Amino acid sequence: MFQTNYFAARTWAGHVFVLCMAVAFWITQSKSFAGSGGTVGYLPAAQLTISVVATYTPEAFDNKGDSPNASQTIFASLADALAPHTLPSQ
Repeated sequence: MFQTNYFAARTWAGHVFVLCMAVAFWITQSKSFAGSGGTVGYLPAAQLTISVVATYTPEAFDNKGDSPNASQTIFASLADALAPHTLPSQ
């Protein structure tokens, strides 16, 4: 019923580019790269598309240089408001 596929590729100079596609009711893709994060999703049943891009200030990064992908949280909030009960439970 719910399947998640993760794809990750290490790029040059040690940077990591990660894509995630979750297939359920929504078709989604997320990325986090070079100080920004993005999530896009399409809900075929409602012909609804949501796209979110978040950029980060230096304070968003921890001491290892990592930051959360805030676009996923914002996307989930918008999806729940625009199409309630269509996202899989976390």
